[in-house]
Amino acid sequence: MLTNETIGADLRGKCLTCLGTGEVGSIHGAVGCSDCDGTGRPPRRHLLTERRIREIETRFRADQTQTGIDVTWMAFELRRARETLMKILTMTGEPKLDDSTVSQVWHLANAVLGVYEPETLRAPDDK
Repeated sequence: MLTNETIGADLRGKCLTCLGTGEVGSIHGAVGCSDCDGTGRPPRRHLLTERRIREIETRFRADQTQTGIDVTWMAFELRRARETLMKILTMTGEPKLDDSTVSQVWHLANAVLGVYEPETLRAPDDK
């Protein structure tokens, strides 16, 4: 018998648009799912964030008012900050548990970027 719990458990970690198949139906037959790029898994948060930044940027690209200029500047600054955090995340690597400062920096950068899933990580204070 299907219940909300079993349905939720079956869909955990799967794209909710294509239900994990990587394909959706169209008038031309099955096509790759645009939400998960055909992987069947939902995209990571850092990819969703970049997608959303692009959508907002595209919407304001032709706007030459102060608002449009401010949105373009903000998107640039946001990308620059995210790029710096990605460098920090890469430089620290997956830290050893005995180096608590590096571990905390790594976990903080990942918390902002969302590159690695939280349930697969150990908290910086866990030993």
